Amino acid sequence: MIVDRKPSPTARKLLLDGELLEVTETLALKLAHGYDFAKRMIQEISLIIAGQSIKFLDIGLPDRGFSHAAFYGAHGYGRDFTWRIAETSGIFPINDPIRAKRLDNITEAALIGTVEEYHILPPPTVTEDILFVGEYATLAKGQNAEGMAANLCSMLETGEYHRRLAKVVKLREILDDPNDRRRKRLVGDIEECKHMGMHIDVNRGAIRVDTTTSWIISSARFGSEVVQGRPLLSMGDVDRYRWRSFSPTREERLKVTSEVGSLPPVDINATEISAVNEAWRILHTTLKEMTATRSIKVPRDDMSYQLRKRIWDDTQKEMLELYPDMKDIYEDQLVTLRATAEFRRLMYQHAALKQFARNQGHDFAEPGKFVIDYEEDGEFAKQLWLTEYVPSLMEVVDDILHSSLLRRSRTVTFSEKGSEVVLKRLEEGSAAHDELVEVAADAGIKKSLLSNVVLPTLLKKDLICKPTGYKVYQLRDCKICKMRDVCRYRDM
Repeated sequence: MIVDRKPSPTARKLLLDGELLEVTETLALKLAHGYDFAKRMIQEISLIIAGQSIKFLDIGLPDRGFSHAAFYGAHGYGRDFTWRIAETSGIFPINDPIRAKRLDNITEAALIGTVEEYHILPPPTVTEDILFVGEYATLAKGQNAEGMAANLCSMLETGEYHRRLAKVVKLREILDDPNDRRRKRLVGDIEECKHMGMHIDVNRGAIRVDTTTSWIISSARFGSEVVQGRPLLSMGDVDRYRWRSFSPTREERLKVTSEVGSLPPVDINATEISAVNEAWRILHTTLKEMTATRSIKVPRDDMSYQLRKRIWDDTQKEMLELYPDMKDIYEDQLVTLRATAEFRRLMYQHAALKQFARNQGHDFAEPGKFVIDYEEDGEFAKQLWLTEYVPSLMEVVDDILHSSLLRRSRTVTFSEKGSEVVLKRLEEGSAAHDELVEVAADAGIKKSLLSNVVLPTLLKKDLICKPTGYKVYQLRDCKICKMRDVCRYRDM
């Protein structure tokens, strides 16, 4: 595979340094006026695209490498706004080469397509790579909630959906009549749909859809109309997604509506967006070519197995230690074989983002061998699992159960040692990200923990800031900062 043109130096550096995800998040944070939940959503969309790029894993039997995500929180806090950033800003290769579509309403036609008298319209589940559902709470309510949820659950897990329709049988009359002018178009539609993954059996009156689409659902809080938590809990609908939740406190509401709602000025160089978009295109095209004829093989030797087992065992152990209020209802969603498989996907999605950094030999000309680093990728997955997915899913479960006793603010302090190391170093002056990585490593703190937990936590607490660019950090003291006049994060 030859990339259609020589990469720009900036895009090339993003890929070779393995920093595409970090820079994408930082750029999204700027576009979202410093709104942290939007950055977290953009991070998840990035991982979803990485999963779409690798598609499948070989674990001895076929396994999907792509995932499904869910954004959840109070209404009016920018879930749709963040999707528009992803769609229109040019950050991601959405629509070309990644096909993405928004659905405002989920119907059966959205799952299996539409069959008319002599025309077949394939569903978005075979025409798109990513589907974004703007308001999922509407699906979880009403008389048809359980039936629709059951259909979607099956499709999300297996990638297949089967349905019998009387309209399909009627198509046989047209196909059996060589003089029917509608026959030629109908035959063409059936073949085209089959190529995309919509299989039509006119003799049985059946449709089978084979889909590899990632679903991203967005929902305000479910409310009292979800009866007894069905179908979300009892039918396994919740644990098919990776959740990102934001249920703001009063202080957070005031902060977000003031700082984000007032739309402070955003100064972003168009070339910065262009370079990130170009890097995503190159990464996606290379990974797609790499996996065009085969799945990525998950090593099945004993050493690799023991590594994966240790990482997952450590994650589950820390989960139970960090969340002492872990009850059976949570474990039913979090300690499952499905959760183990999702953790594996997360490791490989992160690895996908690091391929140029780990395999520079192909130099943008030929796709190389896929490289997995279980230490680095496993640590990334572990920290994201513990800081994002576990607390978010617990919050969703609490909300579904309508329990004011269970619904509470869950704060977890991660790596106090890491925070101390960073703050002590920054007392000496500003430091680049790579320098902090070295200092943290000397203290036994891994890069993924520093980048994904320690630094974001300190930034969120306003203890440090990045006034001169995404790589340079310093202690936050706006009164004496030399960048005060040009920094958009200064005290107002």
